[in-house]
Amino acid sequence: MELARKFRWWDKSVEEINGLIPILTCGDLEKVRTELKKRLGWDKGTINGEGSALDS
Repeated sequence: MELARKFRWWDKSVEEINGLIPILTCGDLEKVRTELKKRLGWDKGTINGEGSALDS
C-alpha cells in the first residue's frame, strides 16, 4: 500500500492513467511492485533510499 501511495497514480494525467491500467489491475503483485519501483526510479527493497520495505 505504501508503494501505491508514494506513486500517487491519482495525480497522473488521464493519458498516463490509461497507460497504467494494465499495471494497476494486474493480479501479480510482485510484477506491480517491480513496475512501480522502476517508474519511480527506486532501488530494490527501499523507498527513496530510506531502507523501508516495499511489501506493505
